[in-house]
Amino acid sequence: MPTRTLRSSDDSVNSSSRARALGTACLTVGIAAAALAPSASAGTGGATFVAMPQPSKVACVKDCKSRTAVRGGGSLKVAGKNLSGVSKVVFTGGPGRRDNVTVRVDPASDRSIKLKVPMRAPSGPLVVWAGSRAKATTKSVKVLPPPPPIKSAELTPSPGPSDPGAPTLETGTSDNRFFYGERGGIEFKYRVGGNAPVKAQVQLLNQNNGTTVMTWDAPEVAPGTVQSIRWTGKTAKGGAAPEGRYMFLLQVVDNAGAAARSATPSTPGTTSSPCVAPTTTARRAPASAPGAAATRTRATT
Repeated sequence: MPTRTLRSSDDSVNSSSRARALGTACLTVGIAAAALAPSASAGTGGATFVAMPQPSKVACVKDCKSRTAVRGGGSLKVAGKNLSGVSKVVFTGGPGRRDNVTVRVDPASDRSIKLKVPMRAPSGPLVVWAGSRAKATTKSVKVLPPPPPIKSAELTPSPGPSDPGAPTLETGTSDNRFFYGERGGIEFKYRVGGNAPVKAQVQLLNQNNGTTVMTWDAPEVAPGTVQSIRWTGKTAKGGAAPEGRYMFLLQVVDNAGAAARSATPSTPGTTSSPCVAPTTTARRAPASAPGAAATRTRATT
């Protein structure tokens, strides 16, 4: 007779338990493999290295009061090493984060970052961030309020002489005194009346010696339109005009030859001309007539 192997009920139970245990183990492994598959296909299994930024210097490049003082709306340049990975720069003020202002950046090189200064940025150190953990702090930067708006001239009727039938004139200057290098310079505006285009010329006269500093010619000016000229304190050759009293003089001629002037210049050296008082002090002197302007050619600080 063939030999038969007899198994006890305990052996059957143990065999079934082993089978179930093996099946469970296989099933568990299968689930784990399926769970890991998307992660494995989505990444390379490596890590991204972000170099620690090393800012060494911060300098103002636009709207500067000094190398380390910038006006809101101006621009700064952060120089150093390992800056290509920087994604944001934080302007930090006092303790805490309440007044912090963040600027997103995209560096063009590994050596420098250029960024615009927000209007509400506080004064203090900058924190340069690369990734979520790599950061470095710079020296303190002073942020100043933006400059006041550039003054604009208001037009008033011109008191100058005119021929019968000549067009009426309105003129005005933005200020009666300014300093060489002042933002925006000084503005002279005029408007011609009538119903036909005219030929216009504006001269800037030095009232101390009677010389013409600058001349602006307009071969055809439409009536009723406001014309604007700005003078920055330079001569026609590009140099700084000397300190003294100056006056804008407008003259227009219509198609019939009738002329009108904004003012009548007086003899050089007298004080009867429509100009302001000498600007030898820092005090403001009122203009005695529209169209007058004075300049002090030393820049103020």
